[in-house]
Amino acid sequence: MQPNNADEWKERLIGKTILGEDEETTLSSKLPKPYRLLAPGSIMTRDFNPNRLNVFIDEEKVVTNVYYC
Repeated sequence: MQPNNADEWKERLIGKTILGEDEETTLSSKLPKPYRLLAPGSIMTRDFNPNRLNVFIDEEKVVTNVYYC
């Protein structure tokens, strides 16, 4: 069962590496839909979607922050 609030996702994801769909181990496929991965310098739209999980990653694809919006 997937967490349904940002605090649970923060606990589960911050400090972990997000891997792409073609990698042997994949976390991104386990994220709730809708979600978006935001790397440094990514353009972020201002549309409000309270059901969308925003996952911020650094240059090494390590999760630094998570929130819904």
